[in-house]
Amino acid sequence: MRFLFINPERLTQPPFGILYIAAVLEHNGHEVKVLEIPYMMDEEARNILAEREISGYLPDAIGITFMTPQAEISKGLIGFIKSKFKDIKIIAGGVHPTLMYGDALSWGADVVCVGEGENTMLELANAMCSDADISGIKGIAHVKDGFPILTGQRPFITNLDALPFPAYHLIDSRRFARRTYAIRGLWLRCGLVMTARGCPARCTFCCRAVHGRVVREFGISRVLDEVEWLKKIYDIEGLWIIDDTFSIKEKRVVEFCDGLNARKLDLTWACQARVDTFTDVMARSMRSSGCVQIDFGVESGSQRVLDSLHKGIKLDETKRAFEICKRHGIRPVATVMVGSPGETREDIAMTRALLDQIKPAFLGCFFSTPFPGTELYDVAVKNRWIDPTAPINWQTMESPVMTATLTGDELKREFEDMQKYNKTSALGYMLNPAFICDMLKLSFKNKKESFRLLSHLARGRKRDAINTFLFMFRKEFLN
Repeated sequence: MRFLFINPERLTQPPFGILYIAAVLEHNGHEVKVLEIPYMMDEEARNILAEREISGYLPDAIGITFMTPQAEISKGLIGFIKSKFKDIKIIAGGVHPTLMYGDALSWGADVVCVGEGENTMLELANAMCSDADISGIKGIAHVKDGFPILTGQRPFITNLDALPFPAYHLIDSRRFARRTYAIRGLWLRCGLVMTARGCPARCTFCCRAVHGRVVREFGISRVLDEVEWLKKIYDIEGLWIIDDTFSIKEKRVVEFCDGLNARKLDLTWACQARVDTFTDVMARSMRSSGCVQIDFGVESGSQRVLDSLHKGIKLDETKRAFEICKRHGIRPVATVMVGSPGETREDIAMTRALLDQIKPAFLGCFFSTPFPGTELYDVAVKNRWIDPTAPINWQTMESPVMTATLTGDELKREFEDMQKYNKTSALGYMLNPAFICDMLKLSFKNKKESFRLLSHLARGRKRDAINTFLFMFRKEFLN
């Protein structure tokens, strides 16, 4: 069977959901192609690109996977494709369709793949090949007698090592040849790897609909094989581990680090961790194998706010984790949110005070955003902080979605004030010869935006300058 998978908005991270499913389908005799829609492409251009690709490839089925921020784009694509190619089956998947499968079906999708997709899509593909009944396939939603029907949850994959490597050959390999900002302050060709699925935390702002709360692990040997393969094929210089939290088991972290050293892969790498599970033993082993950066979800400097978010950490644990990192020469990164329910100016002042104390190497600041499928979403709807029927900008760094305590303008000011913690990271880029060279090339290719950037800098409009630079970067590297 011939499949076309569509990534509705190309981002810096490869579409791993698509690439894992594509690899499984290919290994079982199906033909697969991937179309990635360039970032910021307008609707007319998206539709023209999709129509041209579909007409040329003539797939039996089209899969489109997306998260909530891409829901509106995907809605338009699904409707357009269905209007032009009525006989081609459309299968929606990913976080948003898993949570809101009724939406995807109402937009024109024939089937929704709910949850983890590899085994479900393979069974669905085999059934569609023989025109078999799909109603007995677990993990899908479809319309029956005019109503959306969920067939039941499919068990999560327990033996992740049975999965083939993601089908990177189906996307533009230049992603891995270009240097990016995956590791803050550095400018490296970075590969990405997943060592486990699932997160045991119960944070109110996170959704675990696709991979669940039970942690399932790839074998360390298998992970190292994939890392070694990425270096051999794409000549990567850096590695970003995309697990929700890499620091769950100390023994496993040490085993991974020892494996990197034993294979002499010589990579600069980074990961995400929780402050309450991070240890001195981990840090020592990680640094010895090339780890230079760890991202921690700090969220807030107010213990009351942390408790209301069900974060499950203490402020002393945050301070300890950052002290351990600095002792071993690892740059700790903090991510925080503003605008959580009940958060006051005093709470935000506590967050700034904590940041002054722990001194992160880089800060990621986000507006507290009630994504569908989270406990925070249910609370926001119940308290009428958001209107679930109205269009919403889900970009967590652009504008506040909900105003539970402070006004939107107040939250934006607090957000802007947080940016002072990123001066050191920006300096790291500015002193990097590879970054300077790439930016000069970028400037020559984008003269209009370059003049706009210089104008903003000359007038002291730092935020406008940053937004212009990001526009230039995304235009170049995500298209």
